[in-house]
Amino acid sequence: MKKNEPQIGKDLDVEKFIYGITQEIWENKQINSIYDYYNDDVIVRSPRSTTYKCKDVIDSTKDTLSQFPDRQLIGEDVIWSGDYKNGILSSHRILSTATHKGNGFYGKSSEKSIMYRVIADCFIIDNKVVEEWIVRDESAILNQLGFTAKKFVEMKIKEKIFDKNSLNFISKAFVSKNLIKNNSNEFTNSYISYFKKLIDKDFNLIKIKYERSAQTFWPGGKINYSYEQIKKIWSDFLNCFEKLELIIHFFSGITEPLLSPRVAIRWTIKGKHLNKGCYGPPSQKDIEIAGISHIEFGKTGIIREYVIFDEISIWKQILL
Repeated sequence: MKKNEPQIGKDLDVEKFIYGITQEIWENKQINSIYDYYNDDVIVRSPRSTTYKCKDVIDSTKDTLSQFPDRQLIGEDVIWSGDYKNGILSSHRILSTATHKGNGFYGKSSEKSIMYRVIADCFIIDNKVVEEWIVRDESAILNQLGFTAKKFVEMKIKEKIFDKNSLNFISKAFVSKNLIKNNSNEFTNSYISYFKKLIDKDFNLIKIKYERSAQTFWPGGKINYSYEQIKKIWSDFLNCFEKLELIIHFFSGITEPLLSPRVAIRWTIKGKHLNKGCYGPPSQKDIEIAGISHIEFGKTGIIREYVIFDEISIWKQILL
């Protein structure tokens, strides 16, 4: 460990560590410091890919910065659990701003400015990330670059960039190698109980569980206000699918002085695309949706809910 570099001490300043290494790597462009903060055999999973080496993390970082060289990563929250001895799981919500200045995955340079969210869950042992799970709001990126997620996927299929083999990453996006203990409290219990019923399409609970002034931040950079809009966004989404099954991979709740109670939950929804809706006519396909949510509680219920899932992965499953 180099002198003065970010680290988690026994005082468990996890947020400072996460914000510190993020700024050093991405904004200060000290990309090789990834070797200091990630295990050599780190596993990084997302609905798009899975990598198994620290060098892969460096290559991916360089590739992103070649397309978005001025990317800023504004840390909105770190919800964490664990301890210094057995490992810490941090769930880091990031608001990114960037200019599309380089050619790459999103096409030729457009010089367009974008803003989007990412949630990255990291399992950290001895100040090293040993496992990571990432979900990006891909549809927010694409919308601002002039695409829809559907049109983008159709283009990538035509270019033979996406094929059926790429679907394998979706089902494995939230596989875990390490055993990580969930951190349960009254707020995690409350949200999980509600979330299970929501996936069963009990939309009437929204008026009970949310405060009237609540906001739900949704893929595509959408913000939904109060009961009616929140009910509509969830019902429009879930009603596309039948035979829904919810798998909760990890959850953590945190209460801190002067801050609202917050919950992080990593989940997969499985279902069958049987109904016409926001994902087009029914394809009869089996669909898996990998997502991470952050929930903030107010005085009487949920006041803010951040939901991130990758709509590219949904359209891949429908169109391939």
